[in-house]
Amino acid sequence: MTHAHAILEMLKDDTKTYTRQSLKRAVRKKFGPMVSFTNCSGKAYTFDSIFEFFIDREKVIVHPDRSLSLLIHNVC
Repeated sequence: MTHAHAILEMLKDDTKTYTRQSLKRAVRKKFGPMVSFTNCSGKAYTFDSIFEFFIDREKVIVHPDRSLSLLIHNVC
């Protein structure tokens, strides 16, 4: 399993602007199509479920143009 922070690091460190779909493609390319994720409490997630976790916890916001921003102050 890959830690969910790996996705957040992609948003933090990469100069590329992502949408949900382009981020999903980039994650699959980097980690493989069958990757699963874990968070700090050890729960297992798919890309879609960890993405929803990020939105619910306000770690990532989706702008009206569908681009994503990382809210670094909400990342543990």
